Amino acid sequence: MVTDRRNWKAEFARALRNFRYDRTESGVWFPAQKAGFGGIFETSVDGSAWAPHKNTVTLQFLDKMLSDWFNSGTPPTGFYIAPFTNNVAPSSSLTAANFTATQGEYTGYTQATRVAWVSNGASSAQTVSNSNAPAEFTIGAAATTIRGAGLLTASAKGATTGVAVAAALFDAGNTLNPGSTLKIKYSLAGAPSA
Repeated sequence: MVTDRRNWKAEFARALRNFRYDRTESGVWFPAQKAGFGGIFETSVDGSAWAPHKNTVTLQFLDKMLSDWFNSGTPPTGFYIAPFTNNVAPSSSLTAANFTATQGEYTGYTQATRVAWVSNGASSAQTVSNSNAPAEFTIGAAATTIRGAGLLTASAKGATTGVAVAAALFDAGNTLNPGSTLKIKYSLAGAPSA
C-alpha cells in the first residue's frame, strides 16, 4: 500500500501505465495500492423511481486527477452531464474528444448547455454526489431514446474539449417524448482496503 504521499502519483501512474489495475462494475481497483475508485449513475424519468446504472471511469480522468492532485495541475472548474443515444458501452479509453461521436451525444433537450453536476458539498464517507440537485433535462420537439450519459468537464453541447470523467450505458433505454423530464444523479466514491 502507498503510505508516502510524495509517492502516490508515481505509484498510481506506474500502475496505470503497466495495466496493473482491475476494471470493476463501477470503476477501477488498484490491487497493489489497495484502493478502489468508481461511481454510479442513477436516472428518473418523469418522476419514476430511481434506477442505478454501472459506469466506466475513464483513463483520461484518472490521468487528469493524478496530475491535478500530485503534480500541481489545474483542477476542472466544473462538471457537466451529457446524455447519449448510441447503444454503445463506454470504454475506459473514452475521451472528451471522442465522446460526442462515439456515444452519440443527445443535444435536443431544451437547456442551453450540458447540465451542471452540482456537488452536495465536501466529500462525506469517501463519496461525492449531486443527489440533492440532480441534473434535469427537458426533451425538446422530437421523441428520443436516451441510452446513457457521461460526466465531462466542458459545458457546451457537443464539446470535444476538456476531460471525460465517466460514462454509463443504461440497463435499458429511456424512450422520452417532447416535454418529458430526465433526471440524472452521479455519485463518485473511493474505497481503501486493509
